[in-house]
Amino acid sequence: MFEANEAKLKKETQTMAKTRNHNIPENESNADKFKRVAGYRLNNVLDDMRTLANCAGPGYEYTEGQKAKITSMLDQALKEVKEAFENGGKARGGRIEL
Repeated sequence: MFEANEAKLKKETQTMAKTRNHNIPENESNADKFKRVAGYRLNNVLDDMRTLANCAGPGYEYTEGQKAKITSMLDQALKEVKEAFENGGKARGGRIEL
């Protein structure tokens, strides 16, 4: 089910993301701006997560602690995004070192 929803979302957001480098109309509504910007950013996040998942492959070596830190940070970031949408605020940022 996740894959079907993800495919549908990706198809919907691909059209939105294509406008990134094109002239943006001055009268663009906030809803249209959200679709354009969020679609582009969501596709980038999903692509980056797939790339990160490649690090779990046999060509890499990592500790249980590193794995736990990565998954914990991803869980925390998702929690912050959900809270931002619920509260109309911004998610906290930050970088980590493994």
